[in-house]
Amino acid sequence: MRDEYFDYMDEIRQSKLDEQRYIDEKIIYRNYKIKQRRKIVGLTLMTLGIIAYISIRLLTNIENIYSTILGLFSIITGIAIVLLNYLQNDYTSTRGSYSEINNYLLIQLEELKLELQKFKKKTGVLDDDKSIDNSINNIINKIFNKDYIQNKIEKSFTENAVKSSRLDNLFNEFEKTSYRINDELIRLRKSANINLVIGSLSTTIAIFSLTYEVFFSEVNFTETVNLLSHYIPRISLVIFIEIFAFFFLKLYKSNLLEIKYFNNEKTNIDFKLITLKTALFQEDLKMIRLCLSELIKTERNFILKKDESTVEIEKFKVDKNDNQLIASLVEKLLMKK
Repeated sequence: MRDEYFDYMDEIRQSKLDEQRYIDEKIIYRNYKIKQRRKIVGLTLMTLGIIAYISIRLLTNIENIYSTILGLFSIITGIAIVLLNYLQNDYTSTRGSYSEINNYLLIQLEELKLELQKFKKKTGVLDDDKSIDNSINNIINKIFNKDYIQNKIEKSFTENAVKSSRLDNLFNEFEKTSYRINDELIRLRKSANINLVIGSLSTTIAIFSLTYEVFFSEVNFTETVNLLSHYIPRISLVIFIEIFAFFFLKLYKSNLLEIKYFNNEKTNIDFKLITLKTALFQEDLKMIRLCLSELIKTERNFILKKDESTVEIEKFKVDKNDNQLIASLVEKLLMKK
């Protein structure tokens, strides 16, 4: 009957491993398909835009501003999708990942127990004299079934299970903070990538527009007024696009600073949780009290005293001074003109 027990444990272990493997492979495959679809959409838009632009400008020699704008818009949109697909890693919420890891560890523990039982059986530790073994097997055959195994395991591990459950509930409450920070980091990374793509594409459009007007646009104006009326709107549009790009690139810089800040916060929380978990497992009451006192002191809404400052405030002051300096220089240049 021991063989049936081993087969039963093997069946449970294999079913859990297969289920976990299926879930992991399904998530990986889903993320892969999403990225492939984005890539195909981006490349398709780029190809259609290039074909439309070439067919209109080179083959037909017809000046159609709307078709040209549509082709360029398709190219830019396709490039944006491809860039986002490249920059965007497989960011997924970590909610539930810890439970999956815990399930995997439990499966590994059951596997080790099973291997230990098999090793004992092979070395003869579990095999007594044949007569005793036959008597035991006769008794086991009557009462040894799956329900008996389940009840026996529950009775044997009740105390440890209750203690482990309490610790798991406590750790889950602690890790909710890490979950929130991870979700915020995912959101910030997505926003940073979007701001980077918009800023980069806007700058590229401004550069190409200015290059086209300077080197490829034929202008034959004899009067200064006509020349200025031709260039001033175009240069103003380029400047506006650059300001637009600067705004998004500055947002990208702010996102990077926020990501750095949240990463530091997550590191602090992780170290505190590791220390508290170690103290709980070692049942060190002194260390537990110390960890709890440090956690209670945690305050995020700081009240600064007089003449106190933070890194964020000092960076804000520097950025403000730089903006004021640039504004004053532009004002002086305009006054001279």
